[in-house]
Amino acid sequence: MKHIAAVLLLLCANAALADHPIEVIPLKHQTVEQMLPMLRPFVAAGGTVSGMNGQLIVKTTPENLAQLRQIIDKFDRAPRQLRIEIQQGDRVNIQRRGIGVNGTIPIGDDGSLTVGRPSDDGVDVHLQDRSKTWSTDANRYVRATEGVPAFIQTGYSVPVASGYTDAWGRYRWERSYHDVTSGFYVTPWINGDRVTLEISPFRGQLTNRRNRFRVQQVTTRVTGKLGEWISLGGADMLGRGGRQGLSGYSSDSSQNQTPVSVKVELLP
Repeated sequence: MKHIAAVLLLLCANAALADHPIEVIPLKHQTVEQMLPMLRPFVAAGGTVSGMNGQLIVKTTPENLAQLRQIIDKFDRAPRQLRIEIQQGDRVNIQRRGIGVNGTIPIGDDGSLTVGRPSDDGVDVHLQDRSKTWSTDANRYVRATEGVPAFIQTGYSVPVASGYTDAWGRYRWERSYHDVTSGFYVTPWINGDRVTLEISPFRGQLTNRRNRFRVQQVTTRVTGKLGEWISLGGADMLGRGGRQGLSGYSSDSSQNQTPVSVKVELLP
């Protein structure tokens, strides 16, 4: 009985090997390292897929081999060339409203009350209602290859002064340079008319204050349609303030929006 069982096991093993022929498939455009992660989840039980020197080595059933060939034919193609454009903008709105009083008000026969600045013309009441709005857009673009990381950076260096006290108690100034740059890192994938991006745009700006810089960075993965703008995010900052006194009051408000969008187009 033991000999019969051994023979049956050997026959089953030979049958299994016969159902799993070895196939060598040369790749045309993609590398073995790029294709293996896509194929392995679809290999049938008992089958294997490996590769070297630009060739895949597949050992599986004929039915599963046909399925794997379909996947290979779909993804083993020349990577497409893309134009990726990033738009980073500023939308600023500032409003200032208030009322003020200047002049001298007589009190009784010999007294007076001065509010604000004295005036020989009596009392002067002035109103203030001003608003200021402006916007800027910075567009950067790069030519990229599908599936390959791309990077672009633009900017300039600005001098920054700093001081310190040396060992003798003397105060000394030093000048260094700070890079104010903007750009983005991106890796694109195309599926039909849809694009998937792993993207990290960044932006540096000078502020009105000495040695102060504003930095914005977004890191995300998004999917959208080719040729259309895709919103990545941004920041919306709102500030309010004011003052109040005997001579009047004023209120200030400001809104600063920094939207970030991306568009991907296929190149011929």
